[in-house]
Amino acid sequence: MIINEKDTILKVIKKIDESSFYFQLVVKNNKLVGTVSDGDIRRAILFGLNLNDSVSKCMNANPIVGNINSSTNF
Repeated sequence: MIINEKDTILKVIKKIDESSFYFQLVVKNNKLVGTVSDGDIRRAILFGLNLNDSVSKCMNANPIVGNINSSTNF
């Protein structure tokens, strides 16, 4: 479920296919830098990205994150 920002889009497609999750966490230096879903990849291909391009070109660099120790009020 964790990938490197330099991994290719093709490698990430394979990881998504092998996992039970439809997204991957993109990490650099043990820090979350983004997420990528199968939908992000489909849109990237439609916009002309190549399967050998870095996943950083299609990842969501501003994911919504939470802290397990925080309470939320909706």
